[in-house]
Amino acid sequence: MNPHALVIDADVMHCACEKTANSRACLQCLDAIYDGAMDVVITDAIRAEWLRHRSDFSKKWLNRMYGRKRVLRVDGGQVEALRTAIDDALENSAKTTATKDEHLVDAALDADKRILSMDDKAGRIFSRLARNCSVICDVHWTNPRFDGCGDWLADGAPDRKAWQLSSHAVLGPKQRQKRAKSR
Repeated sequence: MNPHALVIDADVMHCACEKTANSRACLQCLDAIYDGAMDVVITDAIRAEWLRHRSDFSKKWLNRMYGRKRVLRVDGGQVEALRTAIDDALENSAKTTATKDEHLVDAALDADKRILSMDDKAGRIFSRLARNCSVICDVHWTNPRFDGCGDWLADGAPDRKAWQLSSHAVLGPKQRQKRAKSR
C-alpha cells in the first residue's frame, strides 16, 4: 500500500514538543509521518498558519520534509459544495468554526482526504456537515491523542471507516476511539 499525504492542522505543528503528553503525541505523529515516507499537504493558507504557530521541532521537521521533497503543494481551492453546506446547514458559532478550518478540508479533498488535527470540535462540526455534503464523507479526521493514531500513520494512514467524517456523525471521540481499537 502506498502511504497517503496528510493535511496537518497548525495546532499539531504548534503542540509538537516534549512538554506534555499531548505534545509528545503530536511529535510522535510527525515522526511517524516522516518515517513512514508520507507526504504533507500544504496550501498558502496552511503554510501561513504554520509559520505563525509552529514549534521549534515542527520547524525542523518541515525543513526535513522539504529536503526530502515530501511536501505536496495543492491549490486548496474552495469546494463549492462545502461552502454551500457551511452557509446553508450551520448556525453562528458552528459556521464560524467551520469557516476557520474549511481550508483544511479543501486541501484534503485535493489530496488523499486525511487530516491530522487536535480540534475535535471542528471534526464534530464537519461530521455533522457530512450529512449535507457528501463530498466530505470519506475525509479522515483524526487526532494525534487518539489511541491508534501513531499505528495508523505507521501503516501509511489506510482507510479507517471509524475516522471518516461520515462516522463522526454518529460516534463521539471516545466511542470512535474504542471502535477504532477493535478494528
